[in-house]
Amino acid sequence: MTALITDFMGTSQNVTKCIGNSKAPQVKYPKTARWIPIMIIEIVNPIESRVNEQGAKHLASILCYEAVYWKPGPFGMRRNTYQKSLVKKVKDGYGYFLTGFVPRIKKQYPSAVIHTMFENPAADFTSPNLKGITFRPDQLQLISQAITAKRGLVQSPTGSGKTILQLGIISAMPRNFCCVLLAHTKDIVAQTYEELKKFGFGSKTQMIMEGHRPPLTKPIVVATVQTFCKYPVDDYMTYFDMVIIDEGHHVSSFSGNYFQVLNVLLAPYRYAFTATKSPNKEAEMALEGLIGPTVAKLTINEAAGLKIIARPKLRLIKLPENHSVRQNCRNYEEVVKHGIVGSAARTQKIVNLVRNGVQRGKVVLVMVTQIEHGQKIQEELAKKGLKIPFVHGGTDGLERVRIKNALINKKLLAAICTSVWREGINIVSINTIILAHLGKSELTTLQSIGRGLRRTSEKDKVVVVDFFDASHPTLIKHFGERLCLYMDNNWI
Repeated sequence: MTALITDFMGTSQNVTKCIGNSKAPQVKYPKTARWIPIMIIEIVNPIESRVNEQGAKHLASILCYEAVYWKPGPFGMRRNTYQKSLVKKVKDGYGYFLTGFVPRIKKQYPSAVIHTMFENPAADFTSPNLKGITFRPDQLQLISQAITAKRGLVQSPTGSGKTILQLGIISAMPRNFCCVLLAHTKDIVAQTYEELKKFGFGSKTQMIMEGHRPPLTKPIVVATVQTFCKYPVDDYMTYFDMVIIDEGHHVSSFSGNYFQVLNVLLAPYRYAFTATKSPNKEAEMALEGLIGPTVAKLTINEAAGLKIIARPKLRLIKLPENHSVRQNCRNYEEVVKHGIVGSAARTQKIVNLVRNGVQRGKVVLVMVTQIEHGQKIQEELAKKGLKIPFVHGGTDGLERVRIKNALINKKLLAAICTSVWREGINIVSINTIILAHLGKSELTTLQSIGRGLRRTSEKDKVVVVDFFDASHPTLIKHFGERLCLYMDNNWI
């Protein structure tokens, strides 16, 4: 069968490729026939589906999101919104949309007639099997739900073993399957590659990152999306039967690297893994359309109740109010510069917390968002005789691995990091997370806390330190948002 792949947010790519069963029927429905159901959907391929003209009018109300554009106004640029439709009409009269939305449509319109115009490859999945691993009941359930659904989002808390879930699915793949596992950082890719080698997949796996693009020759590929998207489309379009996205919330728009790959990759089995979905509507729709809806989920409280992860223990510290910040800071950037990075009181509290933790033999991770902030904390700790490494985007990859391993082995008891370590890094030894600077994002907060959630025989809780600073309304508002999150999760 020949499938037309279109660019859903721009011009048609006019890319054709033979997939599935070439004898699959092309169903034709005369527009004038009154007996035809009002909505007829044809699943063209794993990327794209289409709906008849009558049905397209109904889908417009559920396949859309509020988009933003800016235009000049009398007092500068003005923010404007409009409803962005995800149903694209082309000359043949059909409305085209991403196949991941089909379950949503089934739920909204149970009477819709749905035809699949391609066949999935024969997929006799076996039971997951990783040497030395006894899968927990919750892991077996999540893996089974994902395989049964064939595509979709798997939500599981940081520290609950998402990498083991991914490798479990890979271990259950049919022998003839090829799988690509994509992530957005080289730290995650390198760590996943080491896990694949550990469980006997080393000879079957290619690791691709840092701009090097060797020919695809192995059945398992683990790669940074930034490098993988630079391959010619024909190299990977039909090569893979399965795609797995780590930290799936980064599939967040109808543009960018993930969209570029997933909008042409014909792999029918499509999974994304994340601890927390993005609250952004465009991100939600992009992830669902390109991958699928949530098909398996384990919450933080469920995991803590099952004693799978450590339970967060919150410690809230009130900082002295700095009136000059309220009086002189007019925007968020100024508040960050003077009220957070420039706050001597905040820095001194952090230094004392790190010193106390290290003296008690605890592993402490300080999380910052500004490099200048991390450097300032590092300098103040050095004045107290503590030489603490600072991991950020400019830190060499091998140095990151060395620091991570030193923390795991407790040869190093503290480190400072930016967002490069907010996701996908396994450091089971962490006892204390210091949130030196966070905004109001629920996703960012949960990711940061997640660095310490891995449970061990020596650790059943992790101390999370946050700061209340009333020096500016912005700081108060952001703390309030985080406080609501903590209360919603019964952490205070």
